[in-house]
Amino acid sequence: MISDLSSYIFEPVRPFNILPKSQKIFDDAIKKFNFIEDMNKNYPLIFLTGPDQRDVNLTISQINTHKIRGANTYLIAEENDDLIQNCKSVPEGSDNYEFIFVKLPRTEDTLLATFSGMVVLQLLALKMSIKKMKYLNKLHIPMHGVHPDVPKNVSKSITVD
Repeated sequence: MISDLSSYIFEPVRPFNILPKSQKIFDDAIKKFNFIEDMNKNYPLIFLTGPDQRDVNLTISQINTHKIRGANTYLIAEENDDLIQNCKSVPEGSDNYEFIFVKLPRTEDTLLATFSGMVVLQLLALKMSIKKMKYLNKLHIPMHGVHPDVPKNVSKSITVD
C-alpha cells in the first residue's frame, strides 16, 4: 500500500488492486494530508556570492526564482544594497518567509570573498554536526557516526602524500 500511496502522490492514479479495508486507509490518508504542498514549502537555500556585479545580478535572479517557489533565503556575501533589498522583500502570499544575511568582510575580490564564505560554511557545518550529534546522543543511538572531529567517508588520498 505504501507504493500505491507514493505513486498516487506523484501521479494521481488511484490503486485498483487493494483490499477494501486498505482502500479506506488509503482514502483517509489522501484526505488528511496534502503531501505535495509540504514538500514545496519553506525549503532553505544558501547563496554564496562574490562582489562582482555580474555575480550579484545572477544571485538576485536565482533568489527570486526560488523565493516564488517557497524558499527561505540565506545569503552569504559582502554588503550590497541590491542583494539585501532583494532578500528582504517578502514574496506575495508568503506568510512565513525568512531570510538571513551573513555579511562577509569587504574585499571587493571574488576569490577572497569565496574563501571567507567557505569559512562561514565550515562553521555552519560544524554547528549542524554538533547539534545532530547531541540529538542522536539524547536518543541513545550508539555509534551514529556523527562527530565533528571524526568525519566519515573522507578520501584516503587527502592524507597520503
